[in-house]
Amino acid sequence: MNTKWIKSTAAVVLLGFILSLSVHGATVTKGLIGEQDQHKWSGTSADKTFTRATSTGGTLTLNSVGYEVDALISYGGGVQYNDVTITSALTAIGVTEKCVLVLRPGTWTISNNLSITSNIVLKRLPGTIISVASGKTLTFADAKQIDSGTYYDDPFSGAGSVAITGGSTYTPASTLTAAVLKALVITPAFATAAEDLAGAVSSKAIAPLTNPQLIKNLKPAVNAAVNKLDIFTKSGGAVADATNIISVAVPDGNGYTFRSRSTTYLSGSSQFVMADGANYWSKGSLDAEIKTAWVYAIWDGTGIVWALSGYSGYTMVPTETTITFDDYFLIESDSTYTRSNAHYCVAVAKIRYQYDTADTPDHTIKSTVLDAPRVIWSPRSDYGKTVALTTTVTSTANIVEDSRVSIVSKQSGAFMISGHAYGYCSGAGDYYITIWIRVGSAAYASAVIKASGRVFAIAAGGVGGDAVQLTPVRVLVNAGDTIHLGIEVMGASGNRQIFGDNNVIGNTLLSITAVD
Repeated sequence: MNTKWIKSTAAVVLLGFILSLSVHGATVTKGLIGEQDQHKWSGTSADKTFTRATSTGGTLTLNSVGYEVDALISYGGGVQYNDVTITSALTAIGVTEKCVLVLRPGTWTISNNLSITSNIVLKRLPGTIISVASGKTLTFADAKQIDSGTYYDDPFSGAGSVAITGGSTYTPASTLTAAVLKALVITPAFATAAEDLAGAVSSKAIAPLTNPQLIKNLKPAVNAAVNKLDIFTKSGGAVADATNIISVAVPDGNGYTFRSRSTTYLSGSSQFVMADGANYWSKGSLDAEIKTAWVYAIWDGTGIVWALSGYSGYTMVPTETTITFDDYFLIESDSTYTRSNAHYCVAVAKIRYQYDTADTPDHTIKSTVLDAPRVIWSPRSDYGKTVALTTTVTSTANIVEDSRVSIVSKQSGAFMISGHAYGYCSGAGDYYITIWIRVGSAAYASAVIKASGRVFAIAAGGVGGDAVQLTPVRVLVNAGDTIHLGIEVMGASGNRQIFGDNNVIGNTLLSITAVD
């Protein structure tokens, strides 16, 4: 039998039938496709692709439709808006495959306790309401698992609870509003100014170039008792606590590290008390004379201790305990801290005060205008002092060169050093006065000459006296070095003298000023 002829005949008959339908007014109806006609991704790893037959009788591997999981279509049969559908999805997806589970607009009822595993983000669309039944809890590992889009409408309803693991539980569920959720989820990448001020920035970056502070939240405040200085926080107006934290960058030999004070440390009161009769740093008692002191933050390896010094520029804690010495640190009241030269420190604030033993109390810490406490981080050293010859030196013979005024430097660095002396000869004849600056050894003869000057005079039958002034000279000095003002007075006759403050104040003196 001729099979080719039979197939051709059948095709012709079928074509004729179709044409006859058209001729007699028949219509062909095409149906629309629906969600279920598509192979959507179900959220599992195995379902990312699928295979279907082709019109030629072969097979074709295709990607499943979508990159999010439609809970209603894939697991709810297109009709179940409830926790059963969500649970089915969670079970199928497992706990390792990360995906977004979409809840279509409508009210989704949660009638049983339900926990959303951490690999799932639950995405609701505008119009989607998640209603949690009374006594039931919907739990999320993190608030960021709740994707509520623009946070335009409230996502939850019902008398039940929504819990964030490690965070808050919201009962009824409706209290987790769109605004609350937005605050939980859309956290600024950088700390706010208030958070940074309070020190609450452990999980956030500080905005670049907006807050370059090396001292944060520090507020030195003069107490009602004017000889007391309180170390307060700016945010709390009181001593530091867990909410109001003071942070200081403390140089430690390898740059600096931020250290903080958030509570009482070593029993310290965060207050300095300047005692009556205490001539701190030998700066003297004089009515209306304003003096300077510096607040320091000491890092002892565990916490911050506050100290007050007469000078800026220290980086390691001096161990001196004599209050009249230049390098004395007044430690905050009640502190059990023990001074150690192994501990790093940095100046963080400047205060101005007056010391006058005729006042009550003797010390008055200034609190107004330019003299008010100022926060300043690690200023350049202001160490310097002037020491005068106290008592006039008188001799019937020549006064030979020796150290007449000296200063032991408590800091290292470059100093401008100057000297001034007034010499006198009561007899007739020639005389001269010479002065030297020597630095180094405590023994004058062993110290190194850095500068000298002389005045020579011919006195024709009369007495003579002159002053010698050395132009300031820059000298590198080590902490512990002795700086000497050496003086000699040579004359032909009579008494030779070097005037001290008991004769004329300021006639003979030695001055040093740190410049580096």
